[in-house]
Amino acid sequence: MPQQGNPTANNNPNLNPRMRKTLLLALAAAFAPAAFATYMQAPAFDGAEPENPDSTGFTFTDIKINPTTPVKDQNKSGTCWAFSGLSTLEDDVLRKGGPELDLSEMFVVRNAYIDKAKKWMRMNGMINFAQGGSFGDVLNMTELYGAMPEEAYTGLNYGEEKHSHYEMADALEAYLKAVLARGQKNSKLSTAWLPGFVGILDAYLGPVPDFHLQGEELHSEAVGKGDGNRAREIHQLHQLYPPSLLRMGDARDPRQLGMDQEHERADGGDAGACRHGS
Repeated sequence: MPQQGNPTANNNPNLNPRMRKTLLLALAAAFAPAAFATYMQAPAFDGAEPENPDSTGFTFTDIKINPTTPVKDQNKSGTCWAFSGLSTLEDDVLRKGGPELDLSEMFVVRNAYIDKAKKWMRMNGMINFAQGGSFGDVLNMTELYGAMPEEAYTGLNYGEEKHSHYEMADALEAYLKAVLARGQKNSKLSTAWLPGFVGILDAYLGPVPDFHLQGEELHSEAVGKGDGNRAREIHQLHQLYPPSLLRMGDARDPRQLGMDQEHERADGGDAGACRHGS
């Protein structure tokens, strides 16, 4: 009479060796997690303070401390060039015995975007337009437009606590492409294209405010334009025969025909930018 109960891999004659091996592996896998969890369980806390592995007994003496401003968070924005560049300028002020500054990276980014948009339009979209930049852009923007304290211009005008430029960057690029496409069809640019571009920056980063510094009301250009400004000092080293871009479009490109005056008006009188053959 056959035995009652559940058949196993060892006493069931109907199981071939391969099926028996598979069943044994399945049973082992079922019990393994419980055994593994028991083995990996952390030991109970006995109330003793753990030893500090860094307590080696060595004593260090500061010989030279280089002051630096705190680390800032660029978060989800392609503006590492602005953060690192302004940090260098802030540290240089400290090195020279000046006060600790916290300058607005987004003020530099805003001005760089406007300059890049003008150049992109002038070149009929044949150059790169993106979030990226370089340390040279920080020097150029502070030289041309000054600087602003972080507390006066945070660049967070879109409901976020940290920078996130994906949406803004996509909107700026799409806007420029739409304006340029229409301008090429009409052989002219609208006089509103640049104010419209600035309007997007105002919506996301905020309009440029006047602000108070040490009790004095200032505009952005008033900061960073003194004789001791590091950016100006560096810039003055390159005044003799400086390299420059030949801002001339391709006369063979039919999309440029008839757009010279529009570029001139948009650039505030920069006449030779797209003039054919000049």
